Amino acid sequence: MPGLRFGKYRVFFVEHDLSERPHIHVESGGNAAKYWLTPIELFSNRRFPTHELTKIERVLNENYAAVMEMWEREASKR
Repeated sequence: MPGLRFGKYRVFFVEHDLSERPHIHVESGGNAAKYWLTPIELFSNRRFPTHELTKIERVLNENYAAVMEMWEREASKR
């Protein structure tokens, strides 16, 4: 499960999901969310409060190039 860490957020891909449109899973402190990447949009949320989802979206926007590079690298292995 390839991933990156941005502060307290662990962002990662699940390899069997790589056939879906580009997206990222985010976990922190038992909370989880899934974001589409093109464009960045919340798909599902499990226990993140709204203010934290705003922070996560900002982190994804600020690190978009690194996240997409990781996605493309993993998808090209298939």
